[in-house]
Amino acid sequence: MLLHMYQGLKQFVQDQSTSQTIFTSLITDMDDLTVAVREIQLELVFGDITDETTDVIVNTTDFANFDSGVCRDILDIAGGEIEKKLSARVGRGEILETEPGGLPIRALMHVNGEKNPGVIQSLAKKIVQRCELRGYTSVAIPAICAGKGALDPWIVADAILNGISNAMLVAPLQCLSTVRLVVTKINVFLEFKRYLQTHFGVVQSRKASRGKSQEVKTQPSPRPDLGPLWNLGQVHSSTKLLVIGLCNEAVASAMQKLKQAYEDHSYQQEMSVEELTTLTQEDIAELASKMAALGVQAEPDRTQSGVLFLRGLRNAVEQACHAVESTIRKNLSKEVQKQKQDEIYAQIAWCFQEVGSNWERFPPQANYLLEKGDVSGAVKDGKGMQWTVDWGKMEATNKSTNQVAKLKRLENLPDFSLPLNWDSMPNGQLFQTFILNPSSSEYQQVRREFKKVSKTIIKIERIQNIRLRQSYEVLKKQLEDKNGPSCGAMERVLFHGTTSAACDSIQRTGFSRSFAGQNATKYGVGVYFAVDASYSEHPTYSIP
Repeated sequence: MLLHMYQGLKQFVQDQSTSQTIFTSLITDMDDLTVAVREIQLELVFGDITDETTDVIVNTTDFANFDSGVCRDILDIAGGEIEKKLSARVGRGEILETEPGGLPIRALMHVNGEKNPGVIQSLAKKIVQRCELRGYTSVAIPAICAGKGALDPWIVADAILNGISNAMLVAPLQCLSTVRLVVTKINVFLEFKRYLQTHFGVVQSRKASRGKSQEVKTQPSPRPDLGPLWNLGQVHSSTKLLVIGLCNEAVASAMQKLKQAYEDHSYQQEMSVEELTTLTQEDIAELASKMAALGVQAEPDRTQSGVLFLRGLRNAVEQACHAVESTIRKNLSKEVQKQKQDEIYAQIAWCFQEVGSNWERFPPQANYLLEKGDVSGAVKDGKGMQWTVDWGKMEATNKSTNQVAKLKRLENLPDFSLPLNWDSMPNGQLFQTFILNPSSSEYQQVRREFKKVSKTIIKIERIQNIRLRQSYEVLKKQLEDKNGPSCGAMERVLFHGTTSAACDSIQRTGFSRSFAGQNATKYGVGVYFAVDASYSEHPTYSIP
């Protein structure tokens, strides 16, 4: 039998500059990054661009050599007819758009960056404009010329981002909402990441690991600017009263009575500045507007810091205080609700899978509503798309596209979060195998790894062994800490041919040298692995 040690591993690309092959896990701990750039959501992704299901995938090519790199990977799936069309004459800095061939997208855009930052910037601008013109909502762009072209990744990132920004300066975007920068080299990804963090400051980080609960890391929320409230103290609106009487004494008496009446109805309320720092900037602006309408002034106490006074007519000040207290209670209630959502998010994972795509997890709020069964309307995914739920079929329907996706619920152990591509397991069950559906993206990913094998694939099983998975994650973390962020765990996809009995043992307890020596021991007693499946499938190793 031929045992493919898949368990979430996926081959990465070879580093041309060092002749060192770098690999990463499909269930990687490297963070995807998301940042808002004007009207679009920009996502930096570490992975294989042929796995993208955006409306458009951009192919980087010189229109002459298609034997390696991202271009070869795309054409292997797109097909020979698309490759033939690349022989067309394309002007400098222009885009050749074709149908997608075998890719599950709407279109392919082929470009030649010419190892020139200026050309790359111009192409990025044209890609955005072309997507907007055609009504495409999402596009995946590789690191043009940063791999095979050997351009400095920082320069490439700068060129692409400037091109995208320039396109949005020309005209606001109505259709295109998502741009994914898909990078397949670890050093390039890290440089792109540093570029985004340097230029955009606050970057949302999403753990890409399917073996851990997704987490979002952001910089702490800034304290709100209380300026709009202080400005109320600078505005002294006044009403002029003309008092007319028969004599000065009568006028003076009337004025004194009016002044006393005003003072009798004036009121001052002390409030802590610290309480206001729990509010958002929108809350502060709304409260300032209400106070201005009520004629209430807010001034800091000159004798002690951290205290402010609300001044005005008693009824108006009381209304202003009530508005502040209500807003604070509302925000505290939101915070409590968020804590509940986070607790559920750590325990339960509600996931959806569109046709031809990987499993994705709903964000905390949607996850919470699904767990409560409170989906009378719809729930939003991480991209803001709304989904209605059919509990009977365990399906969700995209309200915008009417596309149907599968639903599933994963219940994590106290010390272990199930990878998103796994299936639920009964309580106490630590080991189980699942036959993959040939139409699933997971099946296709494994099948592609066996492309050089001559035999027919009968079935592919996923091994779910919680204890082995936990050990794997611990060891992987140790390697990452030892190697540093520039190298990571250096994972590879390898193959091992063995007997049926040994295969069953490996699935349950892992590799053991007690089985070594049954087939061949050219380099001594040990567990042998091959880079190509075709080697391990040989009858010497994979006993028929």
